[in-house]
Formats: sequence, C-alpha cells, structure tokens
Amino acid sequence: MRDCIALICAIAFIENNLEDRIAVHDVAAAAYLSSSHLQSLFAHTFHTSIGGYILKRRLCLAAKRLIDIDASVTDIAFDLGYANAESFTRAFKKQFLMAPSSYRKQHGFSELYPRLMINEKEGFSMIEKYDLTAIGETILASKGTYIICADVDHLMAINEQLSRAAGDAAIAETALRIGKSIRDDMAYFRIGADHFIILTGRNELSAAEGIAKSIISYADTEVSWGGGIFKFSISMGIVKIPSDIQNAKETIDASEQAMLAAKRDRRNSYCII
Repeated sequence: MRDCIALICAIAFIENNLEDRIAVHDVAAAAYLSSSHLQSLFAHTFHTSIGGYILKRRLCLAAKRLIDIDASVTDIAFDLGYANAESFTRAFKKQFLMAPSSYRKQHGFSELYPRLMINEKEGFSMIEKYDLTAIGETILASKGTYIICADVDHLMAINEQLSRAAGDAAIAETALRIGKSIRDDMAYFRIGADHFIILTGRNELSAAEGIAKSIISYADTEVSWGGGIFKFSISMGIVKIPSDIQNAKETIDASEQAMLAAKRDRRNSYCII
C-alpha cells in the first residue's frame, strides 16, 4: 500500500507541475521515496521511466494548447521549457507523427497519453487504467447512440519485436486514423494501453460501420519510426448505448467484448453486438 500511495503522490506532483522543470529527485521527494526506489517502482509498474512519462504528458499539454489557444508554436515551446521551437517540434513530431503547425490545423485530440491512474482503494489492481470520468459522463448523456472500441492488433509483438518506440508510433498512428475517419462533432478517448473509445453521437448503425470501415482501410499505411517502417491493423467492436443505461463501464466492457470477438474472427475487422 505504501508503494501504491507513493505512486499516486508522484503522478499528482508531475501533473501539477508539467509547466515547470521537473527533476526526478523532486518527484521522489513528493512521494517520500528515494530517487532510485521511485524510478525502479515507476518503471516496473508502468513500463516507462519517470522522465518518459513527464515528456509524454508535457507534449499532451502542448497539443491541448495548440488546439485551444491562439499562441505561436514558439511561445508554447518556451512556456513548456524547451530551448527553442526546433527542439520542441522534433519532440512533438516524434510523439504525434506530425509537426505542431500541422497538428493544430488537423486535430482536436490531445490526450494521446492520458494521466495514469491508480485507485487508492483498489491499489495495484487499477494500474494503467486511465481516468474514465469524462468519457463516462458523455456515455451516460449519449443514450441510444453507438460507440466503437478500437484496439491495435499485435501491439505486444510490435513492442517486443521492434521496440516500444514503434509501439508508441502505432498508438499515435491509431489516433490519426480515427481522427481522419470521424466527423468534427464526434469524440474519442484513449482508455488503455492500446484501447480507444469512439463516441459517434449517431443512432444509425450505418454511421458507426462507416467509421470502422474507414479505419480498416488504413491497414496498408506504412508507419515510420526511428528503426524503420512497419504496418499494422486495428480491430473494433461496435455497440449501442442502452436507452436505460445506468453504468457507463458496462457499455465500455460490452464494446471491448465486441472488439475481442473481432480479433478472434480475423483481426482488421469489426464486430457488432
């Protein structure tokens, strides 16, 4: 339990100080652990380093600012501690697969790497579950419409056979494919290591199927990363939010079951439940 609380404190400190220069020893002090212990615990628990998590979350904050405010790329870079716009652009492009200026024009999605969550009451059983508050509220308010659970096929193999950098590129490319396949008034969220939920806001099954077919059509797209080029596909589950819905998690779970059925079928496909 002590380690669980320490991680909660560490993540809270990082999230509250993303605009500042954060050193590992600062995070460790907030978690009341030694730097070496916290680094080991963080890496073992979340499969990423403290520095890697800070970088990803800071770039998500940058993406949100690119979408929400009319500030220059240079100003955003300086505000987030980058020495110049060039170094910021390189880091941003590596995470989001496009330059900040292009991202601003094309996307309304910033939470590619949402805040990691640990439920203090349930401890380590809730590790790597993201905060579902926003999506839960939206699902409850979207009765009678369709949602889609999209999941990267063979992400573990990509991570193990290529690298985690390649896996990160697959996650970023998944967000791009979804963004290209939905309308401006639709929303999507990353809710797990390789899970995305798309809220279509439509009560016609044909609309949800059209999105799924569009995402499938990108399976032959080549994805570039530091070590080369690869391709990957996405499997999806489609469900309708019940008109008498009481619990958003039940609908999310149903969409995941539909997605798993698509994977059992042949992958790069979708299943409707």
